[in-house]
Amino acid sequence: MLNKVIQIGRLTQETELRYTPNGVAVCTIRIAVDRPYKKDEADFFEVECWRKTAEAVSKHLDKGDPVAIDGWLKQDRYEVDGHKRTAYKVVAEKVQFLPRGGKKDVAAKEEVEEIEVDNDDTDVPF
Repeated sequence: MLNKVIQIGRLTQETELRYTPNGVAVCTIRIAVDRPYKKDEADFFEVECWRKTAEAVSKHLDKGDPVAIDGWLKQDRYEVDGHKRTAYKVVAEKVQFLPRGGKKDVAAKEEVEEIEVDNDDTDVPF
């Protein structure tokens, strides 16, 4: 079952672009999402982008930039020192670059406003 998520947040650090052994681009970003009705509180999410979306995100986004993420939750289970752990991340289907402010920034973000993931999962290692 897919758990659909749509979040608007800001990048908390620089993007991390890497490639699978098959040459598929994967970019990891971390975003902070303000909690509604809770001043000065936020939730933090790891977001995984694939293929052309990964390359565009890595090229055009920096720490502090606002984004809208449309994707689904992925659950990873692993073991550390004999203790079972579970981690969740968002796998992005669409990433929309939002203007940070100022004319220069708006013009740059309009170049690649929305990127949609190619849903061919033949090279995805899960």
